[in-house]
Amino acid sequence: MTTRRVGSGWTLAVISWLLAWPALAGPADFPMVVQPADASRFLDRQPPSHASHPALTVRMEAQEDPLPDDLIVDLLLELRDRGRSWQWLDGRMLTDGGTTVLVAGPTPEYARCILVAASRQKTVYALSEPFACPARDAQRALAFRPRRTLHGHLPDAPLDQGDTPTWLHAGASGDEFWPYCERGASGDWSCVGVPSQSAGVVILRNTEPVIVSSFPAAEATDSPHSISIWGVPVCFDASALAAAVETTTVDILYRKGRQRSRSFSVDTAAQVLDLDHDCFWLAGSLAPGEETVRVQGDGIATLHLPVATLLTTAPSIFRTIYLQPPASLAGTVSSSEPDALGGALVELFMPPSTTEDGGSQVPGHHLNEAEVDDDGRFAFEGLAPGTYMVRACHPALGCAEGVFSTDDAPLHLRLRAQRRVVGRVTFGGNPLANVPVRVLPTIPTYQEAVDPTRLFMSPGTVTDEDGQFAAALPATGSFRLAIGSDRHGSAFRILGPMETLPQRIDLGEIALSLPVRVAIDFPACPGGRLTLFGPQGDPANIMTTNSVVLDGEARGQIELPGSGIYFALADCDFGVLDDTLYPSSIDVPPDVTDLSVSFEVRPD
Repeated sequence: MTTRRVGSGWTLAVISWLLAWPALAGPADFPMVVQPADASRFLDRQPPSHASHPALTVRMEAQEDPLPDDLIVDLLLELRDRGRSWQWLDGRMLTDGGTTVLVAGPTPEYARCILVAASRQKTVYALSEPFACPARDAQRALAFRPRRTLHGHLPDAPLDQGDTPTWLHAGASGDEFWPYCERGASGDWSCVGVPSQSAGVVILRNTEPVIVSSFPAAEATDSPHSISIWGVPVCFDASALAAAVETTTVDILYRKGRQRSRSFSVDTAAQVLDLDHDCFWLAGSLAPGEETVRVQGDGIATLHLPVATLLTTAPSIFRTIYLQPPASLAGTVSSSEPDALGGALVELFMPPSTTEDGGSQVPGHHLNEAEVDDDGRFAFEGLAPGTYMVRACHPALGCAEGVFSTDDAPLHLRLRAQRRVVGRVTFGGNPLANVPVRVLPTIPTYQEAVDPTRLFMSPGTVTDEDGQFAAALPATGSFRLAIGSDRHGSAFRILGPMETLPQRIDLGEIALSLPVRVAIDFPACPGGRLTLFGPQGDPANIMTTNSVVLDGEARGQIELPGSGIYFALADCDFGVLDDTLYPSSIDVPPDVTDLSVSFEVRPD
């Protein structure tokens, strides 16, 4: 990846700059702008007379705003033998916006000087780059580009040995002498010569966790620090685009739920700071391997950049990301079955990787999904040119997948179901229509899966007018068939392992039962949590977890999915109860919708 270097790279051991006016006051141990009004504070000799030494005529050049009417221009000599400290030579008030003459005095051969221009009325100042001190009368221009001094304190987050604060700004060319930052004692730090109209961050610690202070494009000189697991600056290069990008949106995403989940959400605890010049400082609250940077904008391809691929160099080095025109991926889905294709879901993934044993292709980051139209067509727009994995699934017709390029002609996926489960849902002997039916992996199947995304065929199906349903099943593993209605209750069935089942599994009639409301009374455990696991004893059902937090009177209510035996567990202020909890289980009879149970603690 192309990188862009920012920051001066200079390492000054000491800069003994003192500040005389209150407007710029800061910690005494840090580099500050020199004010010549009280030269005795930082100089052990008076400047030489103009008659015997070279004079430097300085002409100030205004940038956007007029020059301050009380501007003072100082000339300083670099003392290299004192660890890059500075000695004041002369200073003069600039009158009527004209020029000022400074006495250079006797300077060592090859010595360097700098110019400082500051005002008592403002908290900003101007600095020159180091230049050869004049050996004879000379002239020099100094542009008044306002700069500021930043400082802060890290009482609870001491810097690592060798860490040096670094000003990070998108507009820096990489060879500028200013800004200069240094650390002091007890967590203090300071940066001199920071451009006032530039937003940026001061990186205080480069190693994980990264510590920064953020500064807007204003005259603010201090800022609270923030700590992030990782941090990286990026700039976007739009040279490949035909038109300028009006708005670029940058988000940091993380996997929502389990680590191998395909669902991503925006990390609201992350930092996305606009540094101007199409550059951003990005910092996340989770491990790099768990987060992805998403870049979106009108007229550009949406990018998904794994954070781990960006963290290849130090946080003070910008990464350049090249924006591209958007591409698309479109195609059709078909099936050999006469059923309509409505409800088929097409998912888009980053290019797949091969498992270590070479046995299967595992899709990359989940990017998008779309439903097909009545003719089986789908399309994904705004993609970066390249290769993607596409997977289509229908709740009854099965799945198909392939790896395709945005350069390919319209792609085609043909659905196929290796196994299918059918049944009829009833309540009170009558068929139920529009009841959701879902196929979900069991916990062991999910934990052992190399690619968990293949375990979810589709969002699910519903029963027809006669209560009938048909659902495609994944190729391997064990699954739970979950059938439920808010008005008529629920039912569960275990299917698998798939390898032991025929191609068509007929479950016959599945009668739903209303949920059972259980009123709990546990006087010994006010504010505690009671959990019921079950039902047990019916191999067709699957165990569920049902919990309630008891109120101040140690009462609560749990809604159970149906009849059966449920084991109890309590978590109270005085500990977790299982063997000493009585009763340790409850037996919910059939056709019961309301039940009251009292619990107590009995010694072993």
